[in-house]
Amino acid sequence: DAGMLGPPLPWANSQLKGGWAKMRELRQKYGTRFPYVLFNSAVSRNAIKAGAKYYYGETGVDPACEGYRQYVLNSLENLKTKYYYPDYLEHVGLVFGLDEPTNNVPNIFSRTRNPNLSAALDEADAEIKATTGFGKFGLHDHFAEPTADSEFTRIAFWRWWNGNFAVFCREVGAKVKEVFPGVDFKSIDRNTVSGVCPVDVALLGPHSDWISCDPYPTSTSNKYGLSRALYHPGFSAKMLGDLATGSKLCVTPQNFIYHGGRPKPAEMREWASQCIKVGAQMLYWYIEGSETLMNMWDGNLEALAINKQLKTMPKVKVPEKTVSAVLHSDYDRWGLQDNVLHPAYSLYTLLGEQTKAWFDFISPTGITTKLDDLRRYKVLYIPRMKFTDPATTAELMEFLNRGGTLVSFDPDFLSFNIDGSAVPERTALLGTELSPRTLQMPTLQYGDQTLPVYKIAHLPGAYAGKFHACDFKEVPAGSRILATYSDDGRPAVIERPYGNGKVIISAVQPFGNSDVALKHTGWVDFIRELCRAAGEETDLLIWDFVLKKMPEHQVNLNLKVKW
Repeated sequence: DAGMLGPPLPWANSQLKGGWAKMRELRQKYGTRFPYVLFNSAVSRNAIKAGAKYYYGETGVDPACEGYRQYVLNSLENLKTKYYYPDYLEHVGLVFGLDEPTNNVPNIFSRTRNPNLSAALDEADAEIKATTGFGKFGLHDHFAEPTADSEFTRIAFWRWWNGNFAVFCREVGAKVKEVFPGVDFKSIDRNTVSGVCPVDVALLGPHSDWISCDPYPTSTSNKYGLSRALYHPGFSAKMLGDLATGSKLCVTPQNFIYHGGRPKPAEMREWASQCIKVGAQMLYWYIEGSETLMNMWDGNLEALAINKQLKTMPKVKVPEKTVSAVLHSDYDRWGLQDNVLHPAYSLYTLLGEQTKAWFDFISPTGITTKLDDLRRYKVLYIPRMKFTDPATTAELMEFLNRGGTLVSFDPDFLSFNIDGSAVPERTALLGTELSPRTLQMPTLQYGDQTLPVYKIAHLPGAYAGKFHACDFKEVPAGSRILATYSDDGRPAVIERPYGNGKVIISAVQPFGNSDVALKHTGWVDFIRELCRAAGEETDLLIWDFVLKKMPEHQVNLNLKVKW
């Protein structure tokens, strides 16, 4: 009745009481289809035995390596020879490529953790230097002490890995279409359990009918605080859906006890509502087996009620037009080891949940591959962007020359190209230099409004636990001071013309943590004024969308009956 997929193959026919006959009954009576999962420990183990080059332990195989990809392709081809292949064709409604693909990668590619793989890691090092490392940045060891080049080796590594993983999604997706005609391929479930994993999802969109993520707010709250958890489902979903252009968005919401947090039905409705209002078209709830069924019975009833409601209600229409974009830098995600993304999350909260304007997340990969077109936008927000590449920078300069407004909240904006060289456009855009300073008061003055500034949290490096604040060496001619430091009145945020557009530069990173999500602050007025100037509509009703409580959907728990 809830329109949900059944339990997954290759296990459903043996674990579901009644096997294929029961599955056929469910399909004929309710239209129930079953997902086919291409990954499990046996697949990983056998891929390693078959010659996968990069692995850790018995099952920690690298899904981006050629050996694993070939094993999965061969397994799909061999399925066509099995006697049960017709049963699969009859019942499979979705093929799922891989869950959380980066989980084992740090262990696999670590000389510290994985010394037995030294010869293969030498090959990886040489390949990275030859392809994405500019001849000098090679394999990054995630467990070794950092070096002067660690930021650039991380970027080189993840560019290399993501390029290889995109090949997996392209080739496996094509094989799925051959083996299961008319059946959709969900490439990955992105690990957003508490933060955001390093998959460059813009590379996967063209090869994915569906793509999903798994935001679990009790984990986020435990690790990064309530403020970062508050809108974690919506943030994770919108970022994924926007960046993976062309894919339909699925979300795996939390329906189990995790990090000491037991979701309440009302919380589950809130999390589901956040995902639906930013474009999710499928909810694929996660539970932890029979223990969850017993301990979270009210949660299971709520998941059924939510999905039944989604099945029977008109499809939620999300806005299609906007002139605002938030540029998420995968380079900074990798180089700075920023898996929490406080600045990007804060802008999601300010623009979306608080100002209630629509916007798009975009990325350097999307820009350079033409999946994202800056000509669509009038205002471009930069939460954090220390690293860039010449092609992306050229697009930003052209955006300004066309009359766009670029708003940077990062004092390190455009400091380095990913090859380690300086970015000459930084000086041109700033019109001056920045010098580090201390803060006596954690606020800025914006007219009669006070803007809070938050210390850098959950980010390794020189600014950990500190304010990332600077002074302008001088205010460039023709500039307008938008905000000043509350402690000494010096300029903190300026606006200056560039080309036919303008740049707004903050000399302080205000969003070091996510506490701006806890209450409305002066930043809402700051963002609202930018929306007004760009003609971006605010107070959209979509941001108030909430699923209803549906108490009529009840199933009694009978522990005496085997399912």
